[in-house]
Amino acid sequence: MATRLKDVTLVHTSDVHLGSGYHYDEYLEKIIAIVQSPEVDGLLIAGDLFDNKEVSHKTVVDTFEKLGTTNKPTVILPGNHDTLLTHSDVKFPAPSNIHILLDPEGESLLLSELGVNVWGKPVYNHTPEFRPMEQTPHQIEDVWNIFMAHGMVVNSLENNLRSSPITIEDLAQANCDYVALGHVHAFRQIIAGETVAYYSGTPSGIYEKTLIKLRLESSGKVSVNRMDL
Repeated sequence: MATRLKDVTLVHTSDVHLGSGYHYDEYLEKIIAIVQSPEVDGLLIAGDLFDNKEVSHKTVVDTFEKLGTTNKPTVILPGNHDTLLTHSDVKFPAPSNIHILLDPEGESLLLSELGVNVWGKPVYNHTPEFRPMEQTPHQIEDVWNIFMAHGMVVNSLENNLRSSPITIEDLAQANCDYVALGHVHAFRQIIAGETVAYYSGTPSGIYEKTLIKLRLESSGKVSVNRMDL
């Protein structure tokens, strides 16, 4: 356990699906309003911020500009629907507080102002062979370590047909303080040893509209609070 941790509050969301016919873009405004609260320090988006590669350039730029108004660190892990981020030659301008994890091998981002290190492997090939958490890095001392992953948690890879599978063993062996999951459109805790792992659910669409407010206390305590929108 790290010894010089800071008190940090983060919002964890995923599966916003901007540009979809049934995920309504106004829910982005609700997310931003919550992130702008004084007690919130940053935002984690665990995949599928956008719905498809046909989402307009203007929508992407406008979305980044809106997220930029919070002036708080925002980390985006591309999911299987975010092909305009992973499979496009277009470079979208983004404010300095927006960070997109794009390395196919996975990458870490140290948010030094928060004392938080975030790691994630974006989805480039949404197939059963791609495993978002098969190999994860070691913990960095004296900061909070958060992993982000977009995929389906499965009990076993035997006869698995799910794309981007995340095994319970993968999660149990994760050397981190919290795993921010995306892909499942429902708030859900995943039991995997002592690892704290949650799906935030989706903030829009036809399902229950939820996100997570994650509280990391300097004492080492991790609290997960479901928020209904």
